[in-house]
Amino acid sequence: MEADVTAELRAMFIDGATVSRMFQYIESQNKCDNTSNSLYLWKSFCEAFGVPLIRGIMTTSHSPCIDHAHFNTEVVPDIVQRIDEWCPGDLTGTWLDGVRIASYEEYREASEKPISKHLERAWPLLQDEEKDFIISGLSYKDYCFYLARCLARLAERLQEKIAAFENERGNNKK
Repeated sequence: MEADVTAELRAMFIDGATVSRMFQYIESQNKCDNTSNSLYLWKSFCEAFGVPLIRGIMTTSHSPCIDHAHFNTEVVPDIVQRIDEWCPGDLTGTWLDGVRIASYEEYREASEKPISKHLERAWPLLQDEEKDFIISGLSYKDYCFYLARCLARLAERLQEKIAAFENERGNNKK
């Protein structure tokens, strides 16, 4: 893949582009049939962000639409988890400033530590399967919290861009 496409995808994401908007950009740079195009989309994201898998990419259209929201919940966390690998720069002032989504395993390890404090008396009485169930539930809750926080920040960044566009459009009408 061309280095300028990789750089542009990274810049777009930092600026607040959704996954489907980045797909649209890639498709505008690549003239392939649908099957090859899906493979090219995946390769582009793999190279730009280190994303190992994109589910549901074999659709006929990748243009931004509400039906493609699942790409944001599935791919954005993978991009954010790998941000230190693909973005050596400072993210201060961007929607990614302070955003972090750890892997499920990291949340699981973190959830195991405070358990004994909160359930000090009951914890030794629980079976291993019960402990695992509690730890899994807490880990998943933490993951979902940070995922929701990340996607909410992305939504606000998009709202900022819309407001700026509407303001500019309103100023041009005068």
